[in-house]
Amino acid sequence: MIPPLSIPVDVVRGHYGDEITTFQTQIRPDQIVQVLGHDPRSKNWKNLPRELREVYENIQRPTTKQRREGTSQYIEDRLGPNATMIGAFPAICIGMTRTAVFEPEREGGIVGKLHLELSTTNRRLMLDGLARVAGALDLMEENPDANVGDWFSFAVTLYSPTTTPMNLGQLGQLFYDFNFLQTPITATHAIALDQSDLYVQLANQLGESATVKRYGGMERRAASLGAKSTAIVVQRVLLRFVRGAAEGRRFQESNLIRVPNPNLTREGALGLRRELEEFISDLATNMGDNRFKDKDSLHLSAPGWQVLGLVFHDLKFKLGDRLTAKIREEVMRHLADIDWSRYNPDWIGMLGEPERDSVTQEEITDSAGRRRVALSRAGRTTIAVLHRYVRQKTGIDQHLLEDEKVLIESAEEEVA
Repeated sequence: MIPPLSIPVDVVRGHYGDEITTFQTQIRPDQIVQVLGHDPRSKNWKNLPRELREVYENIQRPTTKQRREGTSQYIEDRLGPNATMIGAFPAICIGMTRTAVFEPEREGGIVGKLHLELSTTNRRLMLDGLARVAGALDLMEENPDANVGDWFSFAVTLYSPTTTPMNLGQLGQLFYDFNFLQTPITATHAIALDQSDLYVQLANQLGESATVKRYGGMERRAASLGAKSTAIVVQRVLLRFVRGAAEGRRFQESNLIRVPNPNLTREGALGLRRELEEFISDLATNMGDNRFKDKDSLHLSAPGWQVLGLVFHDLKFKLGDRLTAKIREEVMRHLADIDWSRYNPDWIGMLGEPERDSVTQEEITDSAGRRRVALSRAGRTTIAVLHRYVRQKTGIDQHLLEDEKVLIESAEEEVA
């Protein structure tokens, strides 16, 4: 029997076991609230019936402003009329408490009409995709004349009990299953797969450049260089070099942080790539090929690459118009003159303690008796201390204004 308060929806039917029936369809973003029977954004939870509100508060995380804005920006940049690159979302998931009425086009078929019951007795709950929906709803509120509903439709999977009605608690269990009973991919793998992030794109282009390839190239999908690797950097580290070079230290550590007015834009990406390639090439020329491609030296370590990115940022974005050809030439010469080997006496105490032989426990030294450093300080501290050291050795410090000399040393300061 067709429910009196229902709308017909073209769907493809499926199932999970004997208890759950699914229906696949497409829904415009401006129809989501009608289909759910409520606005699922966390700012509206206080207005929901108590039982529904408690389920959302217990199973969902309030979508942060940063994430909503990021989703809205993605919709505009990738799905809107002026999109410069393809985009899409994975399907959102909506659960229903009552058994659905489905009319197949032919007997036993899986294609047909779902009579989606909109009554209050058939509670509907957003199981997955809240951030995507929140971003779309926010964008429609902020740009009511943009006709966002014409830009795309959400792929939707509707979950319904096959025979016996469910309660909201059972739907909450499905949310838990979707979000926690899974094996996440590594951050390194995720970066390797991301083709949309401008910083990832620039890191990939730099890694494929003639300059980087000349010295061994970039290795993808590896957290660090293996003993047999011929590359000079892994993608994840080169990405941090790029992020630091473009936006500075605060932006370098996390792939999720965004800046309101980024230095890297789609229009300026080519120019910045050329400047970064020139920076690496100039350093290699000043150091000499053998010194530059020595992977045991600190400039090709993860902290070293990140500090080199920050040096580029100091020159291009902090000094800016104050940077003359003479200053740049002097800085690059001094940067190359630094003893980047692990036997630089300055490193002991500053970056770590002397490295000891694992068997004899004697300090490891070179032919001149200089002790080899074992990097033992926290990564953030190592980068801050090394950056300060490089600024002093290259003379960058004397050209910076006082408020430009601030270094981010602690995790608390960095995310503040």
